[in-house]
Amino acid sequence: MQKIVFLIIGLLLAQPGFTQTDKSTSLTECYQWAEEAYPLGDKIPLLERAQALRIEQIRAERMPSLDANFLASWQTEVPHFPDGFPVAIGDLLNLPLYKTQLSVQAGYLIYDGGLTKARVAQEETSLAAEKQGVAVELNKLKETVNQYFFGILLLQEKERILQTSLETLRTQQQRIDAGIRNGVVLPSAADQLEVEVLKLQAQIAETQLTETGLRQQLAELTGKAPEEMGTLDLPEFPDATFPLPLNRPEFVWLDLQKESIAQREDLLHAARMPKVSAFATGGLGYPNPLNFFDDGLAPYAQVGVQAKWTIYDWGKQKRDRELLGVQSLLLDNQRTVLETNLNRADANFLQQIQSLEQLMESDRQIADLQAKLLKTIGVQMENGVATITDYVLQTNAETLARMQLKSHEVQLAQVKAGYWVHRGSF
Repeated sequence: MQKIVFLIIGLLLAQPGFTQTDKSTSLTECYQWAEEAYPLGDKIPLLERAQALRIEQIRAERMPSLDANFLASWQTEVPHFPDGFPVAIGDLLNLPLYKTQLSVQAGYLIYDGGLTKARVAQEETSLAAEKQGVAVELNKLKETVNQYFFGILLLQEKERILQTSLETLRTQQQRIDAGIRNGVVLPSAADQLEVEVLKLQAQIAETQLTETGLRQQLAELTGKAPEEMGTLDLPEFPDATFPLPLNRPEFVWLDLQKESIAQREDLLHAARMPKVSAFATGGLGYPNPLNFFDDGLAPYAQVGVQAKWTIYDWGKQKRDRELLGVQSLLLDNQRTVLETNLNRADANFLQQIQSLEQLMESDRQIADLQAKLLKTIGVQMENGVATITDYVLQTNAETLARMQLKSHEVQLAQVKAGYWVHRGSF
């Protein structure tokens, strides 16, 4: 039966998912990989391309224009002099009932009141805001990464502790075997230790299987193969004064939105400014469109400058500015709500940090005492004062104490990571 158990454990330990490399991976690397692997990141190049095309369109509107026009029409009557005009004058006016025109028209906007510049600036700010919106969404991945990362880290540390306990029992087995050969220790003591060794090996195998599952999930999130990550490093956090400053990407997004509103006000102002343009038209017309008395096919041309200025718009621009002001106030309110919600959550994070730090102090003392007791009972067992049962119980107690300490250490790092992400400092 023992051979079968050993065979099963050996096969589990031989699975590829348990293979560890010398490479180590930090939490920040996982954050970066998750953002790079998430499909939403592909949106940024598309946004940049769309913005570049819109700016090209805006600037193209300021380029000189050249249009070809053709007109052919027929009408029921043409202008004529009323009765009473001298016949000689009336004969001069003999317009046909149909007309044709072929012309080329060129135009150039000389002055647009700064409208093009304002529109380009608006596009640039809008792109920055859209890209920051993507950053806001990608930042949410960190919470999911934390769950997998620290879950793996806890199992990783548990496995290390179990392996250490297993090595301790293996060492003690050698001493027990020596005692059996010398007739000092009963053979049943070796069987008792062997049972504990098998139990530890089963726990290690179970831990590795659970860790493999979490590594696979983290690998899917980061786009990396599980074996590429290797050992996960427990993150270290610098000493800081609480509460940490707020650096959430949402605040940058809100600032960009307000900047966009300010630029839309510039756009309104530029749209209201006078527009001056030059034009030139040339072509052939039948009859001559510029000479009332020329009823034949004739070339013609016209050049000039024209201006346009909206003097009164019935308060439209005023209402547009008021609307932008309301939108700005809504963004201020959104910022205040966000700050309030973030600050309210601080108390829970800080309370957890303080509690875990206090628990770890007790855990260290307990673990140190349990380790001392284990050494003492080990010596006593070798001298026949303590039983193998006493040693096994103390081994379990010492292992549990070290697991409790490491568990609280990982939990503290996870809470701190959550708090740093919560404040936007990680």
